[in-house]
Amino acid sequence: MSRSENRPKRHHYVPQLLLREFTDNDNKLHFCILRSSEGAVIKPRERVVKSATPKDLFLQNELYTQHGDHEEKDVSVEYSLRELETKAAPVIKKIINSARADKLPGLTPREKDIWDVFFLIQSFRTPDVMDPIVNKYPDWIREIIDEYEKEYGPPTEEEIKKVNDPKQIDRAKRNLRATTVTRLTSGSKVFQILQSRGLIIGIIRKLNKGFIIGSNPTAKFYRKLSDPGAEWHLPIAHDITVTHHDSHPKEKESLAEITGDHTIRRINEIIYNQSSLIAGRSYKLIASLARVKKS
Repeated sequence: MSRSENRPKRHHYVPQLLLREFTDNDNKLHFCILRSSEGAVIKPRERVVKSATPKDLFLQNELYTQHGDHEEKDVSVEYSLRELETKAAPVIKKIINSARADKLPGLTPREKDIWDVFFLIQSFRTPDVMDPIVNKYPDWIREIIDEYEKEYGPPTEEEIKKVNDPKQIDRAKRNLRATTVTRLTSGSKVFQILQSRGLIIGIIRKLNKGFIIGSNPTAKFYRKLSDPGAEWHLPIAHDITVTHHDSHPKEKESLAEITGDHTIRRINEIIYNQSSLIAGRSYKLIASLARVKKS
C-alpha cells in the first residue's frame, strides 16, 4: 500500500473520545442534521432523528489536509490534532471519573496546560466556526489587490486571473483552515486568559437530564471571555461540563452539582442554535430540540 493510500482521509472535527461519552447503552448517538452542507437551515418538519456510531459522525473528508501547488497533500495538521487528542484523553477521563466519584480531579500543571490547549483548539477547529472565517478569503484578495494597485499600479490581467482562479481560492481556503488551527495557542490572548483561570466542573446527577454535543460544541454565557463572570462551557460527557472561570485562579478547581434545569437547557440551547449537527444519548432530547425553530 502506498504512502498516499495510508494517509488519513476521514477527519473528525469533534473527536471520538468526546463522542463516546454521549452514547446510549448500545454505544450509539442519536443525531439530527439542522443545516445542509450548503448552510441552508432545514425546516423543523423536515428534520429526521437517526442513530449512528461515533466513528461516522462529526467528520469531513480531508478537512485538515493542506494542498500544495502540485496537488501534493500534507496531513501533518491532522496528525498533530490526533497527538493532542491522545494526550488529552486521560486528562478528560480523569475529570469525568473524579466528578462522578464526587471528587476534584487534582490536575497537575501539565494536565491543566493540556486541557487548556485541547479546549481552545476544540472551540475553533470545527467547520461551523472556521467556515465563516475562511469564506472571507475572496474579500481579502480584493483588499490585497487594492493595496497592490496603490503601491505598484494596476496588476496585469494574468496576475488578477491567477489570484482569482477558483482552484487557487479553494486550495487557499482549505489551507487557511488547517494553518489557523495550528496557530491558536501561539501567543493567543484567549489562550493566556484560559491559562490564568481555574476550572469549574459541573455535573448532572438527574438521570433524566443531560447535555448534547454539537458541531459547534462550546457554549459561551457572555460575549467576551474577559467579561467578569464569563463562562465558556465544553460538555465533555452527557452529564459533565467544564468551564474556565475568573473566580477560580490558575490551578484551582471546584465541583458544582447542576440542580437547576435552567442551566442545562441554556447550555443545550446555545449549542443547538450555533450548530449544524447535534447529537446525544437521548432520542427524546434530540427530537425535542430538533422540533424547536432555530433562532
